[in-house]
Amino acid sequence: MKFTDIEYVVSCRGNPMIIFEGVNFTKERSRGVVTRWVCGRKRRLQCNASLTTVDGVVVKTYGTHNHS
Repeated sequence: MKFTDIEYVVSCRGNPMIIFEGVNFTKERSRGVVTRWVCGRKRRLQCNASLTTVDGVVVKTYGTHNHS
């Protein structure tokens, strides 16, 4: 399953972020072309939603958001 509704942005601190389905995700780690992103509200709200991209394409989502 591939997801295409993704927008790459840069945070105000210069870090890479993506907006996927209206939610901000921050880059957690990369290995080659595979990147893991976590919900931008992970620390503040302990949200466990995350996703994985391969060559810039979302290939898998994990967890659910615990916020609106």
